[in-house]
Amino acid sequence: MIPATSDEIIHALQDMAEDPKLPERLTVLVQHAADAHGRLRLTTPASVLHTADATLIGEIAASPQLVSLRLRMLAPTVLTSPFPSDAVITALRDAGYAPVHEQDDGAIRLQRPTDRRHPLLPAPRSAEPAADVPDVDHVAEALLSAPVDKAVTRLSSTERVLARDTRQLDSPMRPPRR
Repeated sequence: MIPATSDEIIHALQDMAEDPKLPERLTVLVQHAADAHGRLRLTTPASVLHTADATLIGEIAASPQLVSLRLRMLAPTVLTSPFPSDAVITALRDAGYAPVHEQDDGAIRLQRPTDRRHPLLPAPRSAEPAADVPDVDHVAEALLSAPVDKAVTRLSSTERVLARDTRQLDSPMRPPRR
């Protein structure tokens, strides 16, 4: 077995030496080497999430909805996840956050929204006219040929409000009241 800790290395050296009492200088060097080893560490996260808002990072790290992302806090404003950024972004958005992708140089990477819509949102309107839209020329001709003295018997609530409020408007032919 290969020794892994400074104490294991010192014990292994003592076992190999004729005198089990090692020089103090050698013991100190082994301990210093063990202390220095691992001070600089490299990790390969699939995603790094960062912000200037430490409170927001803490909230995200503690969110029960995001446990599956296996988030790890590297600093008060930095989280990592072993999952790809697209999966992390989707999970954060599903949890109610609004993250954006960042490129390697720090620039924001804009994305078009997906076709997936929230079930409570209405479907997007089509720019095409509906198939049953009447011919505008025909409707205009019917309106212009209608008798002027024929009274409208039933007004909608909107038409009643408009009829009531438009009585106070000045006629375009009449000079304004003073």
